[in-house]
Amino acid sequence: MQIQLTSDIETALAEYARTQGLPPDTLALKALREYFLPSPETGGETEEKKETLTDYPEEHIGGISSSEHAVKTDISMQFRERVARLAEKHRDRADDTEKERMTWIAEVRRLYENIEEWFGELTEAGYMSVEYSQLEHIEHEDFSENISIMELCFAGGSRIIIEPTGTNIIGAFGKADLYFRGHREEKVLLLLIENEDRHLRWELWKSSDERDKFPFTRNTFEKLLNGWLEKWAEI
Repeated sequence: MQIQLTSDIETALAEYARTQGLPPDTLALKALREYFLPSPETGGETEEKKETLTDYPEEHIGGISSSEHAVKTDISMQFRERVARLAEKHRDRADDTEKERMTWIAEVRRLYENIEEWFGELTEAGYMSVEYSQLEHIEHEDFSENISIMELCFAGGSRIIIEPTGTNIIGAFGKADLYFRGHREEKVLLLLIENEDRHLRWELWKSSDERDKFPFTRNTFEKLLNGWLEKWAEI
């Protein structure tokens, strides 16, 4: 025999069963047995009121099999929703990572193109040259694709190195190390900064002091290189 109960009674039974630490169907059968099959010792109902079906919350109990089915259905729906949300979250994260990677590649290329344009006359005259080498060390390997180290080569073997080193920098979208070869310990940073309008720009940082932070322009770059060549190049 199957007892079909209303949803409100079913809910009441489930809540009471939870407080007793019993499954709803076990609690319902226990109440039915005590009501219709009194123990021999009592010989039936005594003056002391026995716990019956009507003593439970809402004074009713409801469809046990229906409750089990509802619980299983609810768990299944929750599982499907959670799996879908997890997949969507990681899909969005992958999309964001790809956009970030493409932005980083594009900005590094733009940096190199600007530098080549700034020193175009010197390279055409043969006073210096520009070379590129494979980038081997970077935070994310995927981000090294299509990115190289730029080397500005001067007479006498002097070289200026621009080496993109990573993204997700605190306070910046990405960074590159800028140094005179043989003196990396005195490197400066080129940081790709995102402003309030979400526009990106390169800045030259000699230190964390605000007085040592400059927009990366031809003028600031030439001033830096002039000081390095004067200090380390044999002229």
